[in-house]
Amino acid sequence: GCHIGRGVYMDTTDVTEFDCVTIGDDSEINALACPQTHLFEDRVMKIDHVSIGKGVYLGPRSAVLYSAKVADHARVGALTLVMKGEYIPAGSSWSGCPAAPVRG
Repeated sequence: GCHIGRGVYMDTTDVTEFDCVTIGDDSEINALACPQTHLFEDRVMKIDHVSIGKGVYLGPRSAVLYSAKVADHARVGALTLVMKGEYIPAGSSWSGCPAAPVRG
């Protein structure tokens, strides 16, 4: 199943491949946020892990695609799409579709 750390706030049930999701301690997965572990590309289903570090904030309706990693204490804003294979560095803030670093 999922590897979910202690003190995680999770306001979503949108986890499809349970064995492909890791969420670190004290992270906040807000309303309808989605660790998206699969996609269909050219009629082929592709599945991989999603890794969410410790103390991460995922805003409402954000999505983290497969093969992506969100490092410790990063912030992903509402409606943000973290693309497949992307790495969100520790302590950084990202928003948008696709995700981009927040300036300022």
